Amino acid sequence: MPLFKQRKVGKDEAKKRVERCLVVARDSPDPAFDVSKCGATEVPKGVYSLCRVLQKEALLLYDNALTNLKGGGDLKDLSSLRVLDLHDNFLTTLPADIDQLKSLQVLNVQNNKLRALPASIGNLAALQSLNLQGNELRSLPAEIGNLKSLRTLNISENSNLPGVPPTLAHVRTLETIILDTDKISFPPKDISSEGTASIMKYLCKVAGIEYVPPSKHLLPVLDPVRNGSAPTKMWGPVPVDELVANTLSQHEEEKEKRRQQMIELQRQMQEAEKEQQALAAAASKQHNDLMDKIRTAEAELDDRTLWQQQQQEHERQKMVSAMAAGEQLTNDTVAMILQVNERAQKAEMILDELEQERMRTEQLIKVTQEEAEKLRKEEVLASMARLLESQENQGRLIREYERTRDIAANQAMNESLEADSRLLGILNEQYDDRDVLISEISKQERAQMEAIQALQLQTDAKHRRITSQISMLQDELSRLTLTELDKREERQDVERTVLESKREALTGLLVQLVGEQQKREDELMKRLVEMEHKREADIEDYWLIQYQRLLESKPQTLLEKQCDSNIYDILAEAEAQDYAAHFARHRVTWEMLKTMTDSELKELGIHELGVRKAILSVVQERLRFDVKAKEKEREIETPAEAPVPSPAPPAPIPTQSTPTAPVIEHQDMTTECVVCMDRRADVVLLNCGHVCCCFNCSTSLSNCPMCRNPVVQRVRIFLS
Repeated sequence: MPLFKQRKVGKDEAKKRVERCLVVARDSPDPAFDVSKCGATEVPKGVYSLCRVLQKEALLLYDNALTNLKGGGDLKDLSSLRVLDLHDNFLTTLPADIDQLKSLQVLNVQNNKLRALPASIGNLAALQSLNLQGNELRSLPAEIGNLKSLRTLNISENSNLPGVPPTLAHVRTLETIILDTDKISFPPKDISSEGTASIMKYLCKVAGIEYVPPSKHLLPVLDPVRNGSAPTKMWGPVPVDELVANTLSQHEEEKEKRRQQMIELQRQMQEAEKEQQALAAAASKQHNDLMDKIRTAEAELDDRTLWQQQQQEHERQKMVSAMAAGEQLTNDTVAMILQVNERAQKAEMILDELEQERMRTEQLIKVTQEEAEKLRKEEVLASMARLLESQENQGRLIREYERTRDIAANQAMNESLEADSRLLGILNEQYDDRDVLISEISKQERAQMEAIQALQLQTDAKHRRITSQISMLQDELSRLTLTELDKREERQDVERTVLESKREALTGLLVQLVGEQQKREDELMKRLVEMEHKREADIEDYWLIQYQRLLESKPQTLLEKQCDSNIYDILAEAEAQDYAAHFARHRVTWEMLKTMTDSELKELGIHELGVRKAILSVVQERLRFDVKAKEKEREIETPAEAPVPSPAPPAPIPTQSTPTAPVIEHQDMTTECVVCMDRRADVVLLNCGHVCCCFNCSTSLSNCPMCRNPVVQRVRIFLS
């Protein structure tokens, strides 16, 4: 039966629990790294390396939802681990490189879903307790006989397990075997029911070796895990389960202490949050005042725009009236043309009647043919003269109509261009005013952010405490370095050894405090950035809507005129002049167009694939032409015999990651640089902790000039 019942934990709650356990495990001096009962589905990243760095002896991952041991890092980092507790999870397999845990003594995988064990488990030479209870094992590997230190083996509640391998007889130290006698077929039921000694005798008989009682093969019992105490060794048949239970009880006590510490830490965080809320309320009030001013300016801008639109609507109505008068004149002209056509038709009808009359006259009376023809010719000429006259009148009317229409169109076009130019001037003034206002707002916001950041660093108690502690440690390290130099000259080895031990302890504290200081500053900056993002999110949609309205109300002709001349030439070459307004609306320049892709052109509103390809091809041709032109100019400007100047050696640039410390006030504790002998020593070399050289000389050093230890990090001291 599991010791703890597993509960379902939400994803967010599980993440918070894992983070809380990691923080507690890092800060706790307990040799056990506890990440249990968190609902984690995988081993948190970096847990294995943390166990190695913090020198943890036990890793507790029980009562989670783990399916494998991946994600925690490299198992080589657990080479010094002695206890690995994985019970009440969902593990189906153990990693093949489990043998990297060279010092493992207790492995508890109870109540999982293991179906087989890797053969590499036989390489765990220090393993003394192996708990496989409540799994789905079908067989045990023969390599389990290589566990020369195994004392307790629990394989009960594995319904598909037929028995133990005969190679288990080679484990001479095995004291306890726990199995289900009614389910195991090897060894037989009558032998397995008699106990561990009978089982081992039977296995030795099958393997053909002599049985030796485990009391003749004594092993060191698991060292009890105690805070601050050195590991001790006990000899004799002390039960491992009892030691594990003691370890778990001590761990529960440590967890209760850590819980009290977490409650105190949460209280301090709540007080800090109240201070942050007060600052946020003040910033919000300033922001609201600024927004009121912006709304007032925007209302005035809307009124001016509405007045301009009314003026333009009035001019448009005038143009419509003029066009209506032109259309009425056209209608009158068309009616006149229709009357002329009717008259022509009537003339043709008269001719037909005359022809009929002539034929009747020829039939009735006989006139000479010459008189009849003469009469007919006169009639035809007269009718043709009338027809030509009517056509000439019709052409004259059409020319007068076209001339009147062109005059009206030119006047309307000139008035429209004048209105557009006036509107363009007004819009440019509005854009200039808006840019000035935005720049002023940005300057005020940056000033507010810098003031809040400085105020956070000044009011943060933890940051002040860490800074003061760093200053004290640097003073102490400087004093120890001076003392060590004096002792080295006097050759007092014993006192110098004591100073070195003190210096190493102070160096470790200095490294830890520098990390905490940087971490605290990053947390404060993260809070400030979150506040800024929240504030920007409140006004982002409003400005986007106003900007879109202005763009939509802008006339198309003005947008085309604002298009860059280079871009307009490229569009003309690609036969895409109709899209000039799109480029002008988004203020696309030649530098932006050089780096645009097909998807970005599509976002501008150019949906035709052929047009996009034509624009991109023209841009590539322009770029190739510019490159060739620059190469030719470079060949012309650079003389053939001009000597190439040798580049100056670059000046040493200090890395940005170099941490700095507060100013040391005591001038008498500084020493001169042991390298250049000119400047004062102002750098703490880590991890040795010596203050023996200046910053310029330390950048080129890889080893400490005093103790010859490698330099891992440099902490600069700014001298007043």
